[in-house]
Amino acid sequence: MDENGYLEYIQSLPQQDIDYIIANSEEYLTGTGYTGYPNQYPGVDRGKSIFCTGEQCAAYMAAYGKRHRQVLNHIFSGESFESVHEMIACGFDLYDWACGQGIGTLTLLENLYETGLLGAVYSITLMEPSSIACNIAEYHINKLYSTTRFTGDINKLNIDLSVERNQGKFYVIRTPMKCSMHILSNIIDIANIDLPWIVSIITHMCGDHVVITSDPLFNEYRITEFLSYIESEVPRIIYKKQYRNEEFGYFHNGKQYGCINNIISFNISDEYSTRSEVKGIRIL
Repeated sequence: MDENGYLEYIQSLPQQDIDYIIANSEEYLTGTGYTGYPNQYPGVDRGKSIFCTGEQCAAYMAAYGKRHRQVLNHIFSGESFESVHEMIACGFDLYDWACGQGIGTLTLLENLYETGLLGAVYSITLMEPSSIACNIAEYHINKLYSTTRFTGDINKLNIDLSVERNQGKFYVIRTPMKCSMHILSNIIDIANIDLPWIVSIITHMCGDHVVITSDPLFNEYRITEFLSYIESEVPRIIYKKQYRNEEFGYFHNGKQYGCINNIISFNISDEYSTRSEVKGIRIL
């Protein structure tokens, strides 16, 4: 199948909400030999690889999409997230790091819509090395916008966050608002993601910040490292909450999974950090 085949399949579905798409994504794998075993599709690799085909995107959705949604819904609909509503209510820029097919952003937007805060989203930046996954994410978000009569800027950065690949590249990140929210879902636990680089970029953005992390219970030391990098760079943490559950739910194959989630908020003052270039990132 060609690169756009899975997106065309999504567009043909009678319902366009993300839960329906997740539930029907395995149908796209019919004839591949991986129906019933989407997690074993070549190149899926628990989402650690850069997807090049629609089949890989469909297989990931079938294998992990439901779990991803459940964990993120738990974050954005919980009391801990309500604690940052006041900080984001006046408007914020959203940055979805390694956004994949946009499940993190979509889940956030749906919860903001339900709480009357959707209008606070000024812009969305999708940061994802897979162009096909990023295009699917953009499509989903545009569909959500059209149904809620909300319009905002969507920016796409085909950026690779791994240690090996971010050298020699140059990107521009714009921060028009004085508040930024960062979603890092299912990436911190991946061993080759450049955590100090990500933290350096975030802490060079002036203003208020809300950082949301969600990861499976793999390589937990990486999550501890990420939090320590933030705490070493930030003058004062305003709010910090962690949720850990070893028996959160079940994968497509019936295997149980756990999760560890964090919500952190802090402020970077103009005096503390000047907007500049950070290892190939220019912050404007």
